[in-house]
Amino acid sequence: MAKRRGRIIFGLVALALAGAVAYRLGHRGKPQHRFAATAIPVKVAKAMRENVPVYLDALGTVVAYHTVTVQPMITGPLTRILF
Repeated sequence: MAKRRGRIIFGLVALALAGAVAYRLGHRGKPQHRFAATAIPVKVAKAMRENVPVYLDALGTVVAYHTVTVQPMITGPLTRILF
């Protein structure tokens, strides 16, 4: 029992050591900072308030977000809907 326990502990330590070595080898030589410290040029414009026309010309199919079932509140057949 003690032999098996010792092998398990040795295996776990060896696995942890192999993982640490693989991690160090994988991250060797990479720069610490991924982003450059140089300034990025941007354009600035003054904000204006104005009306903008909104329209859309497209082909396609219109699908409703919600649907309802219209049922009459009478017992006979529904012949007209007046709305």
